[in-house]
Amino acid sequence: MMTYKMLFIVNGSLPMSSGKMAAQVAHCAVDLYQQILDRRMMGLNFWKICGQKKIVVRGDSTEELMDIDQRISVNPLVVRSIIRDAGRTEIASGSITCLGLFGKDNQLDPITRHLKLMDDCLKCSGVNAQQQKSKKIRKGTESPQSTTNSDDVSNTQ
Repeated sequence: MMTYKMLFIVNGSLPMSSGKMAAQVAHCAVDLYQQILDRRMMGLNFWKICGQKKIVVRGDSTEELMDIDQRISVNPLVVRSIIRDAGRTEIASGSITCLGLFGKDNQLDPITRHLKLMDDCLKCSGVNAQQQKSKKIRKGTESPQSTTNSDDVSNTQ
């Protein structure tokens, strides 16, 4: 059976809160799904039957997202969505926050397999992680002694 997935590549160079990141991935998922419906792709049925796989990974920069988009664009069977922020909250207007792809594993993996899972969105940006810790300390939910170094990463893959 053909295995399809939605892959969301979040721009790790932007200091997004976890809520902002979730909203950007949601925008991307809705846009991909609408494009798939508009194209009446049979792949949608296989995707639904096989568990509706969705994966969120981290890209290092806007340039990396654009490079992946350009490389994958040669395959017309892969659906692509680029999300640009409106600039009303945390990110500058027009910033590319997320690239979404829908296709077969064998269409996406050769270009995207090097990307790492988004295992802790608060560690995407040292600035953002520090902001989150500062908020917890100010609210009294975390003592300064119990904070961990933002470079500490546990692999949950």
